[in-house]
Formats: sequence, structure tokens, C-alpha cells
Amino acid sequence: MSVLTLVKTTYRLGETVLGVVTFNQPSSSRRVLKVSAFLESHELIPEALLPLSASSSGRAKHPNLSKLHAEFRASYTVNTSRLSFSLDIPSDSTPDFHVTAGSDGFQGGLEWKLRISFLVAIPHRKSTPVHLLPLPPDTSNDDDNTFYAASTGLSPLVPIKEHGEQVAWEEMKVETVECEVPIKVLAGNTAFVVRPSVHII
Repeated sequence: MSVLTLVKTTYRLGETVLGVVTFNQPSSSRRVLKVSAFLESHELIPEALLPLSASSSGRAKHPNLSKLHAEFRASYTVNTSRLSFSLDIPSDSTPDFHVTAGSDGFQGGLEWKLRISFLVAIPHRKSTPVHLLPLPPDTSNDDDNTFYAASTGLSPLVPIKEHGEQVAWEEMKVETVECEVPIKVLAGNTAFVVRPSVHII
């Protein structure tokens, strides 16, 4: 389970989206390896305004009118439980708007969304995952120390056992989990009051 906390959900152009993601609970068997946050806008054209399709009857398919404005990425978060991020809203972007067209009242407009993506390692064996592999003993007769080697991949490793004995290591399976949170972006504040500027030298 992950928890996303936002300072607010309504912004103006030029402001910054601040958030905190809490994940990798101690009681959870799944571990988050990567966290990404994307600030996107999606434009929807009302069906009544779409051009007629040249190949079939009816309207053409709605084009993909999504735009990425800002992104945040954090890798190797397997031992992280809380992460903060900030995404700047460009001051020259288009704010939210809604439009209705046609006699049937088709809806359209521009919407802003915050998309959070997690790369999650899924345990498929009842074993404790590790990132350090014990090396076989050498011929130096060093019985007081144990040597380890780091795994080559990002995903944790779990042992493969046959007849109760460990024979090899394999990486945990991973999957991507995403969620979208709608936010509202208003036009920038155009109020400007001229005030005297005093400089003391």
C-alpha cells in the first residue's frame, strides 16, 4: 500500500506541485524499486467537432492530445519508505477549460493530471529477498569473515531450493503500478499593483 499526500489540488500557472509518497511498509512483502511522478495535461475534443472519417462512416478516432510538462524519477528505492517530489507548472501553459459542443452536449476541454508510477518487485517464493550474494569460501582459510558480492540487477534475489537445499538465485518478478490524480490548474494571477521601489545604499 502507498499513500500520496499533496499540499493542495488546485494550482495556478507558474506554481509548483508538491507531494509526498509513503510506501514500502515494514509489513508489506512487495518492495517498490522505482518511483516516478509525471505532470500531464490531456485535451479532449468533443465528438461533434471531430472530422468525418474517410475510411468508415461516422467520426474519426480521437487523437492522443496528451502533453508531459514535468517529471520526477527516483531509482533504487527498495530501502526507502518516504519520498518527496516537486513538479513545476509552466507559466506559459494552458489552464483547465471545459467546452460543450453539438446538440447532444458532447463534453470536451483540457484536464491536468498527476500520474504516479511504481516499479514493484513481487515475491513469488516464500523466501527473504537479498541484494548481496555470499561468495564461496576461498583457500585463505579466513573463517572469521564472510564475503559478499552485489547483484547485477535492480530487482532483489530469492534463493531457489531443491529438496531443501539452495541451488541457485533468481530475480523477483516486477510489475508497474500506476495511478492518476486529477488536479485543477487555473490561469495565472494577472493582478499587478505598481508600488514604489526604494533602494537604500
